[in-house]
Amino acid sequence: MADKMKAAAAALKAQGTTAFSQQNYASALELYTQAADLDPTDPVYFSNMALCEIKLEKWEDAEKHADFGLLAACGSTYADKAVASRHKLGAKLLWRRGVARRKLGSLSEARTDLESALKLEPNNKSVSEELNALAWDEKRGKRKTNSTASVKTTTPATQPKNGSRSSYPGQSSRIEEITEEAVVEKKDGLREIAVKKVDTLPKEFAEILLKSKELKTTAPTPAIASSAKATNANVTNANVSTVKEKEAEVSKNTPSTTERTLPFECTIQQVVISKAYPATLSLYELTHLLRRPASERAQVLAYLFYRIPPASLKAIFGRGGIEGHFIEAFLSAIEYASISALGARAEQEEKKSVVLKSVEILRGMIACGRFSIAKVFINGRLTKSAFEVLKGLAREGGLEKEAEQTVGVWEKT
Repeated sequence: MADKMKAAAAALKAQGTTAFSQQNYASALELYTQAADLDPTDPVYFSNMALCEIKLEKWEDAEKHADFGLLAACGSTYADKAVASRHKLGAKLLWRRGVARRKLGSLSEARTDLESALKLEPNNKSVSEELNALAWDEKRGKRKTNSTASVKTTTPATQPKNGSRSSYPGQSSRIEEITEEAVVEKKDGLREIAVKKVDTLPKEFAEILLKSKELKTTAPTPAIASSAKATNANVTNANVSTVKEKEAEVSKNTPSTTERTLPFECTIQQVVISKAYPATLSLYELTHLLRRPASERAQVLAYLFYRIPPASLKAIFGRGGIEGHFIEAFLSAIEYASISALGARAEQEEKKSVVLKSVEILRGMIACGRFSIAKVFINGRLTKSAFEVLKGLAREGGLEKEAEQTVGVWEKT
């Protein structure tokens, strides 16, 4: 009877592996779960369940099933015991639990797991990459600690006010109240003020930002001293003509949008996207995709432009909202695609297609949470360059109005 159950479990595992290879992670998880129910002594099933749950961003479940796997494989959930056991699945299970714990905010425990996994497999690239990501999270945590003063934390029995929720399923809801202690007077006269996360810029800051932009565009010419006026009065018409000629020469030598050189050896349409890239995307996979080596940069940008439905961006980034480096990646993809289609490089229909897809991507990002805040921190030169080349392509494709409207919404948001 036991042998039959093990055989049935193995068959379910094979089906789960097929579903996983097709990136049908929910079905794979269900099949691995059924296999584990039939044979809970085999740690492979729990390890595979944890991987599916990481793909589905079910962090608590991934941590739990990695624990079950470690218990079955090593006889203990402790990382040092797993290292001592030298079980062949130890590194995988510790890595998967480390990933889940990092996402849950348990950074110290995550580091213990990942460093233990690296002891078992020193050349494991996935573990090393996760440790690098963890290091960034730890730095952000230190900056937040240094910039935030005393915060009073309470755990209410009811749902928090203002619709706020816990950072992950199952975590107790918390309300952070800024008290008078949150503003600390320092010896040098400076004050430390608590930082509060918001989805949009507060009205008073938005008004300041708007005024600063208006000042930049409408700033009057500074008053000229009387001595300077006298000097300028001596400038001859010949000198003025010479200045104008030089300005015209500089303008002539500045490349137009139709003369932009490709950032890579081929156009974006000629890029062959690796089959290893996911067919459907989660935030976890997108994060790792942007960490691909520089040699794959053209593939990554082509993938971002052609393979990700713009309407799915809001769901991918979820309640946490979009971040600046993701915006920059999509802007780079738009710029690459637009340059590829400029001039004689593409047919008229291809130009229109690139403009319309670019507009959809821009609108998809605008719809994401925290967009207006993330936009403040992105590279201004990249934004300007991407919009210039997109507008140039839109003029060639007869879609200037569509591009102008979307860029206008972007700038006002």
